[in-house]
Amino acid sequence: MAESQAKASAAKPNAAAYVLSPQARSLLKRPFGLLFCEPQAAKKAAAFISTLSPAAIVVVGDATFSSMKKTGVFADLAIVDGRTLRKKTGLPAGLPKKRFRVRNAAGTISVALVKAVSAASAAFSKSPVPLAIIVDGEEDLAVLPAVLSLPFNSVVLYGQPKKGIVAVVVDEKTRARARAVLSKFK
Repeated sequence: MAESQAKASAAKPNAAAYVLSPQARSLLKRPFGLLFCEPQAAKKAAAFISTLSPAAIVVVGDATFSSMKKTGVFADLAIVDGRTLRKKTGLPAGLPKKRFRVRNAAGTISVALVKAVSAASAAFSKSPVPLAIIVDGEEDLAVLPAVLSLPFNSVVLYGQPKKGIVAVVVDEKTRARARAVLSKFK
C-alpha cells in the first residue's frame, strides 16, 4: 500500500485498502479453490472437510453459513452481511455470540475488514471460541484477507453464485494466488 494511502487508511479505518478493478473482477470469476456444485453442494463440502483436520473453518456469506450449519459444519469464523445475492435477508440464525462489526463498501476491502479478519484469526488461535464478523456493506471479498491471515490448513468456504460452494484450503499456493489477485486491485 502506498505511504499516503496507508496514512489515510490509518486515520479512516473504514477507508478502502483495496478497490476492485475490472482485471481483479475477472480473476475472481474463477473459483478460488475446489468448487462443490449444486445440488447438495453443502453436503459435498462437508464430506470434503471431514477428510481434513482443519486449523479453522471460516465461512464467508450468509447462505453458505446457513447451508453448512445444516450439514453440521460449524464455522470458527463466520463473515456475513445480512444479504443473499444482494437482497437483504437479515442475519442468519446461529451466528457465534462473540462478534466484530465493520463497514465495507461493495467492491472494496476496507482497512476495518482486514483488521477484523486478522484480529479474529489471532483471537481464535489463542482461544478457540467461535467468532462472527458482521459487515455493514458487502462481505464477498473477505475471502482474500481470510486466506492471507489464517493459519495454514484452515478452510475458507464461500458461495459461487448459481454454481455451488467453494472450499479454499489455506496453504502457500492459495496465499500466493490471493496476493496475486490483490495486486490487481486499485
